[in-house]
Amino acid sequence: METAKITHAECQASLSRVALATGEGSRDIKINLIASLLSKASPLEARYIARLVEGRLRLGVGDATIMEALAVAYTGS
Repeated sequence: METAKITHAECQASLSRVALATGEGSRDIKINLIASLLSKASPLEARYIARLVEGRLRLGVGDATIMEALAVAYTGS
């Protein structure tokens, strides 16, 4: 298992800055923020950061499974 090269707080802060970047030049700012984050990340971290940014974080769990897990979590059955 690889050790983390970036902290959760650092990742969250960078992704928040990406989300909040607007206006002229925001595309370049977003690219630079994501590139900086990926360059600091381990290969495994970079994989999941890229999947998160692309909206492809799904790991084989469908909506029905999530709904059932929520029902069990909140009702106990």
